[in-house]
Amino acid sequence: MKTYSKFKSDNVQYLTCTNASSGSRTKDAVLENGMIIVDIDGVATKTVISGLKRSYRILNAAFVPVANVSSTVEFQVYSIGAVSASHLAVDIDGTIRAKGTTLPDNFDPTKAIVSGGAICISGTGGKAISLTGQLTMAVMPA
Repeated sequence: MKTYSKFKSDNVQYLTCTNASSGSRTKDAVLENGMIIVDIDGVATKTVISGLKRSYRILNAAFVPVANVSSTVEFQVYSIGAVSASHLAVDIDGTIRAKGTTLPDNFDPTKAIVSGGAICISGTGGKAISLTGQLTMAVMPA
């Protein structure tokens, strides 16, 4: 019989963060027990989260800032590793407030299937996101 800690460690998949420019400092992402958790430390143009071993459907998303900052740039998640309006799955409004959880103001379930093993995170039109926090996405196998 597996111990709880062994079971938990068996369900962790570490993902790769590829930043499009030096202004992006996002380094850590993990898929664990149906949640993709990305530690964000700024996104200059886009960050690609890759390494997913199968296709997933994004069910929901939330951003929790860990620094006392706010942003007026919309925070967007694309279901492939490129910024394309035809793949915009999650749009988190540009009124991200410090000390609170921000939920999407627009979620498109028809575009929320992640295929090809990559997700792209970007600001609207490639604008910089100078936020530090955690993006969490609930996912299920597609």
